[in-house]
Amino acid sequence: FNVKTVKTDVMKPVKNSNFPSNKETNTIRDNCYPKVVFLGTGSAIPNNYRNVSCILVETRKDHFLMLDCGEGSLDQLLHLYGDAAGQVLINIKAVFISHQHTDHHMGLTSLLLARETAFGKHGLAVENMFIVCTGFQAYLMARYHVQVQSVLQHTVFINSKSLVEGAAQLEPEQTEIAPTNADNGQTTNGKLSADDYKQLNIENMLSVTGLQEIQTCPADHSVNAYSVSFRTQQDGFKITYSGDTRPNSDLVRIGMESDLLIHEATYASKSSMEAKLAKHSTI
Repeated sequence: FNVKTVKTDVMKPVKNSNFPSNKETNTIRDNCYPKVVFLGTGSAIPNNYRNVSCILVETRKDHFLMLDCGEGSLDQLLHLYGDAAGQVLINIKAVFISHQHTDHHMGLTSLLLARETAFGKHGLAVENMFIVCTGFQAYLMARYHVQVQSVLQHTVFINSKSLVEGAAQLEPEQTEIAPTNADNGQTTNGKLSADDYKQLNIENMLSVTGLQEIQTCPADHSVNAYSVSFRTQQDGFKITYSGDTRPNSDLVRIGMESDLLIHEATYASKSSMEAKLAKHSTI
């Protein structure tokens, strides 16, 4: 055979001034928020490639919001961030738990304990973390706190149901809430009513998590299951997270004009009957 050698520049990198360099691209990514990290995308049983539900959203630099926290979520976070995991734990400002199935919340106690430890290692006073969940989920955690080990000493609960009617929005900064008459369900002498405390907690959560607004709706899944949508303060980026649910008109309503929709798809389309029975969605 006669082999003819042909000189070619096929391996020579192509340079185009219209495209940013790798260094420039990394800089763009570093300054671009929100950042969404999928720590777990599997269904109820984890496997070698997917852990159970957990999504970490960095709404702005060093301000994290976690969507569900199944068992093993802390390990996923530690593996991904390595030495920087402690800094991430310190800056998790809130966790949303969509419902009481264990693959969505079983990792929360481990996360809370690791967060306390991270603050101690950094020599910082522990800041409160907001937990958005159902009243029953809060009750279960309170029982664990009292009967097993202390995990809630730096937490504030917000009931998912309280965020259903309209979007809770971050109002202009308030210096104080003026006392009014007890006839309106409020106390005098500068004390806050239960409704005032609830609203104040919501506003504080929005502020520390870097959100403009947040809204929930009932999911078509188990009893007391919720979906959530929220908009960031930086650039007004809107994210909607379904949690576990069947196709749901309420989710469509609160998810309108979303920039990112994160929707479950537990079953393949050929298994639509099983999906209906289990109240899940299909691909």
